[in-house]
Amino acid sequence: MKAGVKSMEMEQLFKKSERKAYIVNGKHLLIHGSSMDSYYDTLLSNIKISAVVTDPPYGINLLSSKNTLGRSKTVYKPVHGDTNTELFKMFYEKRIVSMGINNYAIFGGNYFAPILPSAKGWIAWDKKVNAGMSFSRTELIYTSFHKKTDIIEYRYAGAAVEREEREYGYKRFHPTQKPIGLLRRVIQLLPDTEDYILDGFGGSASLMCAAEYEGTKSIIFEVDEEYINQGISLYLSLFPSHEIKEIVF
Repeated sequence: MKAGVKSMEMEQLFKKSERKAYIVNGKHLLIHGSSMDSYYDTLLSNIKISAVVTDPPYGINLLSSKNTLGRSKTVYKPVHGDTNTELFKMFYEKRIVSMGINNYAIFGGNYFAPILPSAKGWIAWDKKVNAGMSFSRTELIYTSFHKKTDIIEYRYAGAAVEREEREYGYKRFHPTQKPIGLLRRVIQLLPDTEDYILDGFGGSASLMCAAEYEGTKSIIFEVDEEYINQGISLYLSLFPSHEIKEIVF
């Protein structure tokens, strides 16, 4: 499938099956399913992908025994596949290496160091938080394309979270949800955004929202239907006039 594909052309790829997906504003695909499912091989081979930007489960059992995060009392659903790094290893081999994708940014890249090749384009996301906070003050983003070690300063704690939520009009609902403003910064660094950006671990679908703001297209996979529905709600809260079409394929 070439860039600028129409919604009707998308639908032709989803014939004679029972899987569910959404065409969002005619240029994003939000798929309820696993990005490693071989069923999607034909789909992905017919779509030109410029880059991968994704935030995989880190294999660190992020949530407490009460499914809370740090000192927060908010209860989240467990992160699918967060007991080890096997999901990312599969994704990397199947959807990056085998598909010949050269440009990719992986949040939490330090957890996948044994899997990823050596690179000098690491980016430290500086959350601009105090040393006494219960969570990490920075997060490392592995990139295959950036030419230097770099820093993105984007405050995301306390009042800054509320400011992000006010600016973009949403409330955090996923334990590893990345701020839309930060994802926009990462997209802006990509050397090529003419075609689709692939996110194999969509979570809140924040990347789809960021892609829309940045005028590019995205393909988002998420296995949890509740997060799919919440991601759609998030998108519509930002772009209420955009069409979302459900298709069963």
